[in-house]
Amino acid sequence: MKTAANLQLSLATAIFCSAALVTSPLSLRSSRSLQNPTPQASKTITLYDDPDAYQLYAFAMPPANKMFVVAETTLGHDSVSGADECIQKTREFGIPFESALTNFKQLSDSPKRLAGKWPADKQVEVISDTNLAQYQKRGRFNWDAFYKRYPNSIGIFRFSAVGFNEDKTKAMFYRSISGGGGFMGDGGFYVFQKVANEWHQLSSSGANYCFEIH
Repeated sequence: MKTAANLQLSLATAIFCSAALVTSPLSLRSSRSLQNPTPQASKTITLYDDPDAYQLYAFAMPPANKMFVVAETTLGHDSVSGADECIQKTREFGIPFESALTNFKQLSDSPKRLAGKWPADKQVEVISDTNLAQYQKRGRFNWDAFYKRYPNSIGIFRFSAVGFNEDKTKAMFYRSISGGGGFMGDGGFYVFQKVANEWHQLSSSGANYCFEIH
């Protein structure tokens, strides 16, 4: 039986590759973005405002009456790995995603600054790297101070750039959430196909995300 959250996310999902962070090699390689929500300094930061990417990002935000605090810097290769393993899962659909994977890797060579328009039905606040760094104290992130400033937020969302194929009918990206308290965070790859000018999720029995829990 589908929940309300599942119904709202019915046009978007991803391919599930692994489970617990403490035991999964994929999760261990990708855990940096979950352990430390503060982006690392980068020599080259370019603006990222692809409207298709922001439409897809909205699918990876849980449907809730919440503020979505999003780190302005996209995830790069230093924080995201496991894309090849996730794309292998798409072969069961007979749909080639290799060009989207190649574009994803190219775009992930260096972080980018989110500068696009978010969907109107999402309350999004993009937080700068400088402001994120203010919550970092003695090697730990001060979640108490963060939630005092953003009491209606889940935590900090971080996204990679979106890899597309040549005609933008296939797409993939990575999304992580870091949080404090009882919710520590999760992350995963999302893979989409456009049919009749609408983005649809790819799903398979027993495999929903390339996913990790921290």
